[in-house]
Amino acid sequence: MTTNICMLVHNRHHHTKQAIESLYQNTPNTSFNLVVVDDGSSEETAGMLRDQRKLYGFYLSQLPWGGEPKGVGKSRNFAIGLVSDVYGQGALLYCSDNDVYFTEGWLAELIANFEIAEQIGFKLLGAYSHPYQQTEKVYAGMGDYGIHEKLAVASQSWLMRWETWYEYGPLDSHAKGIGQSEDVAFTNKIRESGWKVGTIFPDVVYSTGVTGSFGKPCPGADLVRKSVPKGVWYE
Repeated sequence: MTTNICMLVHNRHHHTKQAIESLYQNTPNTSFNLVVVDDGSSEETAGMLRDQRKLYGFYLSQLPWGGEPKGVGKSRNFAIGLVSDVYGQGALLYCSDNDVYFTEGWLAELIANFEIAEQIGFKLLGAYSHPYQQTEKVYAGMGDYGIHEKLAVASQSWLMRWETWYEYGPLDSHAKGIGQSEDVAFTNKIRESGWKVGTIFPDVVYSTGVTGSFGKPCPGADLVRKSVPKGVWYE
């Protein structure tokens, strides 16, 4: 089973390098392919991405429109279309940001729980939940994992089948910048049609972005900071 992974990048050199390295170190290479889309990063980050591409062999692309960063919605839509064009559609689609850390075995754990979650009405499952995203209900997952139903799941961590993307996507391409709720609108569509969205707990992917792309503390920064495991860099 191959999972198509698309990761968005806008600067955050250290975050991005750690995200890519942890992905390849903690995930079997045969289980995924990766497209990285750079939305107008500085040369420091762009150069690092070229070096990482040579090392790991993922597909790297700039957004074709040029100019100022276009925001998450338009960038994510482009990345998802690109990963399908480059690699063909795998069994599953995973969306990621660049300020994350992937733990050992994260993808296998997430998929196993996703397959259980599908049987109880879930269309989308995340590997990480922001502390502000309150749990509505907990279902038994694999082993010690719980499947937490949420009202919304941030696109920082989304696992779904391609059919779900085609039914409920694309994202709002006019939502400029970060935190513009294009992911909430997407998950609302799923819930409004009678299905569920959620995350697994304990987390198998961690957010390392205590500040946003423009250097200001993110919502719930103190809670995000406390959840980062020892030895994992964050800022």
